[in-house]
Amino acid sequence: MKLIMNKNSIDINKINFIHKKKHIKLIYDLNNVYMNGIFIRVHDYKSYKNNNYIYITLNDDDLKIINDIINYIEQKLNINVIFKNDILKIKNDSGKQYIDLNINNIKKFDNNFMLYVYN
Repeated sequence: MKLIMNKNSIDINKINFIHKKKHIKLIYDLNNVYMNGIFIRVHDYKSYKNNNYIYITLNDDDLKIINDIINYIEQKLNINVIFKNDILKIKNDSGKQYIDLNINNIKKFDNNFMLYVYN
């Protein structure tokens, strides 16, 4: 079951972290109900397809939400998070007029931290 957040009501101060061996999980506190990550629905985006992937370019409002989350993570964990070229690479195309994104994971590769956003 997905619980899609209203983008206008996301409070980044309710983001908590669980440190695992190879990654850091983002947990969102929704009034004592803890969600694995933050689910948002994106309607306005541009997509480019090739044989294996769909590349998504977000609009400025959605990009601001993700960048606010990244800034919060960087401040709280004292790390530098990479979000490649503000473009999301996804495998699944639901065929719908929107995409549900789950921001839930930070992984470390070669001393760089990368934010994982799933659909």
